[in-house]
Amino acid sequence: MRLMGAGAPEGVTRTVKDDILTWANLVTLIRLMGLPLFAWLAIGPGETAAALWVLVAIAATDWVDGYLARRLDQVSVIGTAMDPVADRLMIFTVALVLAINGIAPWWVLVGIVVPDLILGTFALVKFHGNPRIAATRLGKIRTALLMIGLPVMMLTRAFDAIGSWVDTVALVIVVVGLIGHWVVGSHYLRVMIRMPAPSPAPGPTAP
Repeated sequence: MRLMGAGAPEGVTRTVKDDILTWANLVTLIRLMGLPLFAWLAIGPGETAAALWVLVAIAATDWVDGYLARRLDQVSVIGTAMDPVADRLMIFTVALVLAINGIAPWWVLVGIVVPDLILGTFALVKFHGNPRIAATRLGKIRTALLMIGLPVMMLTRAFDAIGSWVDTVALVIVVVGLIGHWVVGSHYLRVMIRMPAPSPAPGPTAP
């Protein structure tokens, strides 16, 4: 069973559409709406176990929305833009919450934010938005490692029976994900540097 690209029929080429109201986009929106609930549960009442279950449900939707988009032929312009943004917001939110609660060191958050900040600023200045660079396999693996490693860091706080060795395993996964994050970020930056800037929109024609 394929995990990456699951749902796409073999030999069928899908076109990217302008649809907004799709099942895939609804799942992505639910993922975004679940992040404040996760943050509140973890920081407010300190319900780490409940926050972890919410996070697991949110992370599962990352696979579901892509599957639905391909399976139902609902790949859309807004969906392809929202999905990576939702991924980045999820990783940032989890890292921030874990740093605030003392579960993850602050350098993990810094290591996540700095490449995204550099890429986002460069894209905004040169392309006035998203340059729509195709995601690489390494980029997907990097995202998966961070999405796995960061929640695993919460296990020992959520369940007393979990051994402390899990923290070490989780930190190793996160560090590998961070290394991939910087490598992928460097690749995307080089691609954006080589890409031509968009031509300015033509002004109004004089009468």
